[in-house]
Amino acid sequence: MSLTAALQIFNITRSVVLIFTAILLAKSGIPGSDIGSFESFIFLSTVLSHFWVTSIIQSLLSLYKNTGTSTFKKSPEIFTAFILLLTYSTVLGCCILAAGKPVMNFFSVDTAPRSALLFTAYLILNNPSFLIEYIFLLRKNPYRMVIYGVISYSVQLALVTAPLYLGFSVEASFTGLVIVSVLRFVWLAGMLIRFSAIGISGQYLKMHLVTAFPLVLYFIIAGSEEYIGGFILKNNFDSETFAVYRFGARELPLSLLLANGLSNALIPSFAQNSDIAGPLMDLKKQTAKLCHIIFPVSAVLMIFSGQFYPVIFSDQFSGSAAIFNIFLLLAVPRMVFPQTILLGLRKNGVLLAAVIIETFVNLATSLILLNYMGITAVAWGVLAGFTAEKAFLILWCSRRLSIKPSDYIPSVQLSVYCLVLLITYCLG
Repeated sequence: MSLTAALQIFNITRSVVLIFTAILLAKSGIPGSDIGSFESFIFLSTVLSHFWVTSIIQSLLSLYKNTGTSTFKKSPEIFTAFILLLTYSTVLGCCILAAGKPVMNFFSVDTAPRSALLFTAYLILNNPSFLIEYIFLLRKNPYRMVIYGVISYSVQLALVTAPLYLGFSVEASFTGLVIVSVLRFVWLAGMLIRFSAIGISGQYLKMHLVTAFPLVLYFIIAGSEEYIGGFILKNNFDSETFAVYRFGARELPLSLLLANGLSNALIPSFAQNSDIAGPLMDLKKQTAKLCHIIFPVSAVLMIFSGQFYPVIFSDQFSGSAAIFNIFLLLAVPRMVFPQTILLGLRKNGVLLAAVIIETFVNLATSLILLNYMGITAVAWGVLAGFTAEKAFLILWCSRRLSIKPSDYIPSVQLSVYCLVLLITYCLG
């Protein structure tokens, strides 16, 4: 099993468990307000952590230098990443605990003191545990990564949902999340002792911060785009129309999971090789394989979205299918990976410039088309912005690094699939 496939399977496992958790919560018979508290618990932890955790991990992937399969040295990069994640999570958790009720109220999380303590414990313990799958990646242990993912998320599913069916309150599910986080933290501690050089390295700490800082800004700006679209809609349409948009503004989850898995798995190969011809060819081949999965699924969903949206949701949301179909077109720029090359070569400032361009194009397109296309204008803005970002990165790699698009993009397959998807959209 390849490392890329292992990371993709891991991401899918996590996503499937989250979906099953939502289904089991809905069927448990607990009040909707309790389900809302649980979802808000997860949402709040993601909002507060995602940009920083992702930035540090991608920084680690580009800094890690061990290249062998049997002569690994203990890594100072891994332990430095752990210290940064633990420090950030602890400071953030303490701030949440100090702020307490106002913050928890804002996100509709249960405001009982015990819930606040559980949330803080979850935040501090869970964030560093995201290193585990990437230590397996860097240590070239794909099978162990998959086994860990299946065990870890199966235990999470059981500890979160079983208490509700035994008659306990939703607070027991919060406790289940914390218990899983403790188990993952212990697992991580064992891996750190075995694989990392224990100690604070000022050199690697500085390198991590310098590498991660542009990525922090990148993910903050990228994450804000969803709120930009929401703000435009809120100020121009009623709440019912806004809901129609939100139900349709869903990119194909399989596309995100597989694309992110591919990108993250290949970052170290660009960081660890002075000659990147091999990694470029590998990126091209794996992108072509991914296209054979993503585009047929997207085309089928595009054909039948008009039928399944009213069935899955209600007739009220039949208009959401039009938004969903536009978001399916994001598969085209999603299957181009100049950012993987730039992350591996630590050209993170370029990514920051690209996301600024994306945000500007997104906002301008949405506002210009709003009076002509209604709520679909915002969806077209998202597509235009993301396409502009990828075009800028492709051009930058070509001009500054002399890396031609054909070196890492399967042009023939992508062009054919792009044409098929566009025809499907126009006929749908």
